[in-house]
Amino acid sequence: MVTRKNQSALTASERAQYINALKALKKSPSQFNPPTTSRYDDFVYVHMQAMLIMKIIDPTKPVRNGNVKVTSDMRMPMWAHRCPAFFPWHRELLHQLESELQKAAQNPNLAIPYWDWSVDQRKDAAPWTNDFMGGDGADGPVTTGPFAGKANWELSLSEDGVDHLVRGFGRDSMATSLPTPNELTQALNISFYDKSPWSDRKSLGSFRNQTEGWHVAPGSSRAVGMHNLVHLWVGGTQGTMLPSTSPNDPVFFLHHCNVDRLWAQWQAQHSQVAPYLPKAALSGDPGQAWNEPMIFYDKNLSSTPPWLGPAVTPHDVADHHQLGYRYDSETTSVRAEEMTVGEKENPETDPLKQRPLKISPRDHFRRRLEELSSGNEPKGKSAGNH
Repeated sequence: MVTRKNQSALTASERAQYINALKALKKSPSQFNPPTTSRYDDFVYVHMQAMLIMKIIDPTKPVRNGNVKVTSDMRMPMWAHRCPAFFPWHRELLHQLESELQKAAQNPNLAIPYWDWSVDQRKDAAPWTNDFMGGDGADGPVTTGPFAGKANWELSLSEDGVDHLVRGFGRDSMATSLPTPNELTQALNISFYDKSPWSDRKSLGSFRNQTEGWHVAPGSSRAVGMHNLVHLWVGGTQGTMLPSTSPNDPVFFLHHCNVDRLWAQWQAQHSQVAPYLPKAALSGDPGQAWNEPMIFYDKNLSSTPPWLGPAVTPHDVADHHQLGYRYDSETTSVRAEEMTVGEKENPETDPLKQRPLKISPRDHFRRRLEELSSGNEPKGKSAGNH
C-alpha cells in the first residue's frame, strides 16, 4: 500500500521524482482513439468530456487545440460535478493517474501528494516552489518552476486555446483567500453524505455539496466555498485552473488529492452512516447510484475507453484502502461495505431539469457562481463548474 503524503513533507528527491513522472507521462502515448497528444493529456480530455459537449473536427488527426469544437451547451446531466459522484469519480481519476505515474517512473511506490490548502496558504512557499509546482503568474503566464512556458509544459488541449500555464493567485474577487481550517471542520461535521435534490442547489447543505463548494456554511460571507474556491484562487481571472481543462495545471491533482483525503476523513469520522448516497438510481442522472457504473468518456468521441478494466461504481472506490493507498494523516480506517436498511436514503429525484445555459465556454463556471451568490438560482441543475 502506498502512502500519499502532504506535499509540504516531501523531500527534495521525492519532489523531483514526482515532477519527472509527470514529465514522462507527458511524453507517453495516448490511449484514446483518436488519440490526444500524450497520456497525460488523456486525463485532461476525460475531465473535459465530463463537462462539455464537443465534436472532433477531423477524426484522422490527434485531439488537440484546433481539432476540437466545443458546442454552446454544457453536458447535462453531468457525470462528475454538481452531483453525488463528485467524490468517487475524481477518486477513480486520481487512482488511474497514480497508476500511470508509477509506470512512467518505474516506481510502484510513487504516490500523488496532497496540498492541504487550509494550512499551506502562502503564495511564496510549498507547493509553489521552483523545484515543484512553480509560482504565480499574476493573471498571466507562469514564469518559474518546471512547468513555466510552452517549452516546458505545452497545453495542447485547453478550453480557451492557451498553450501555456496561467495562474492568478487570489485575483478573483470571489476568491481572495483560501478555505480555512474552520471551514474544513464545518464540512467534516455534516452527518450525511448527500440527499435530494442531489445537485448544486445553494440550499443543499450536504457534505458533498458543501465540500464541492456550491453550498456555503451559514454565517459565511463567502460567495463560493471549499473545492470551487481553490480552483478560483489558483486560477485568478484568466487561469488554467478555471475551465473544464483544469487538469492541465498539475496542481489540480494535488488539490483533488486533498479533496479525496477529506472524503476518507469524513467516512472515518461518520462510520455509522452511509459512506455514499444515493443507493438507488436517479432518473435522468446516470452513473450516480451506489452500484451504478460511473461514466468517464463519450463513446461518440472515442472508440476506446481512457483505461482498461471493468466499469467502476461508487461502491468499488468507496474504500480507498482497497485501491492500494492511504494518507499520512490517517488515524482510523474507513468503511465501504453494503449499506444497511437503516442507511438507505430517500430515493427522491430532482423533478426539475433546466436546459443548459448557452454561454461562452470560458465563462460557464463563473456564471454559475454568480447566479448562486446573487440568489438568482434556477430550479434544478444548471450550467457550470469544474
